Amino acid sequence: MAGYAFTKSLAEAECLQRELEVGVLSINHFGTPDADTPFGGNKDTGRCHVVGNLTGGG
Repeated sequence: MAGYAFTKSLAEAECLQRELEVGVLSINHFGTPDADTPFGGNKDTGRCHVVGNLTGGG
Protein backbone atom coordinates (compact mmCIF):
# COMPACT_ATOMS: atom_id res chain seq x y z
CA MET A 1 0.00 0.00 0.00
CA ALA A 2 1.18 3.53 -0.72
CA GLY A 3 0.75 6.74 1.24
CA TYR A 4 0.91 10.34 0.09
CA ALA A 5 1.15 13.46 2.24
CA PHE A 6 1.62 17.15 1.67
CA THR A 7 3.25 19.29 4.35
CA LYS A 8 5.60 22.24 4.77
CA SER A 9 7.01 20.80 7.99
CA LEU A 10 10.02 18.48 7.97
CA ALA A 11 9.16 17.38 11.52
CA GLU A 12 5.64 16.42 10.42
CA ALA A 13 6.98 14.54 7.39
CA GLU A 14 9.37 12.59 9.61
CA CYS A 15 6.55 11.81 12.05
CA LEU A 16 4.37 10.54 9.19
CA GLN A 17 7.21 8.36 7.96
CA ARG A 18 7.56 6.75 11.39
CA GLU A 19 3.86 6.36 12.13
CA LEU A 20 2.26 5.33 8.83
CA GLU A 21 2.36 1.64 8.00
CA VAL A 22 2.81 1.83 4.25
CA GLY A 23 5.25 0.26 1.82
CA VAL A 24 5.86 3.51 -0.10
CA LEU A 25 5.42 7.02 1.29
CA SER A 26 5.67 10.06 -0.97
CA ILE A 27 5.89 13.51 0.62
CA ASN A 28 4.79 16.55 -1.40
CA HIS A 29 4.40 14.66 -4.69
CA PHE A 30 2.60 11.69 -6.19
CA GLY A 31 5.78 9.80 -6.96
CA THR A 32 5.90 6.16 -7.91
CA PRO A 33 9.03 4.03 -7.89
CA ASP A 34 10.42 2.64 -11.14
CA ALA A 35 9.42 -0.93 -11.95
CA ASP A 36 12.96 -2.17 -11.24
CA THR A 37 13.22 -0.50 -7.81
CA PRO A 38 13.54 -3.02 -4.94
CA PHE A 39 10.45 -2.84 -2.76
CA GLY A 40 10.02 -4.00 0.82
CA GLY A 41 6.53 -4.11 2.21
CA ASN A 42 5.29 -3.64 5.72
CA LYS A 43 4.09 -6.24 8.24
CA ASP A 44 3.76 -9.71 6.66
CA THR A 45 4.70 -8.42 3.20
CA GLY A 46 7.94 -7.00 4.60
CA ARG A 47 9.48 -10.44 4.89
CA CYS A 48 10.97 -10.27 1.41
CA HIS A 49 11.82 -7.78 -1.28
CA VAL A 50 10.28 -7.83 -4.72
CA VAL A 51 12.30 -7.14 -7.87
CA GLY A 52 15.85 -5.74 -7.94
CA ASN A 53 19.01 -7.61 -7.09
CA LEU A 54 17.75 -8.85 -3.74
CA THR A 55 15.75 -11.64 -5.39
CA GLY A 56 18.04 -12.08 -8.38
CA GLY A 57 15.22 -10.95 -10.63
CA GLY A 58 16.68 -7.75 -11.91
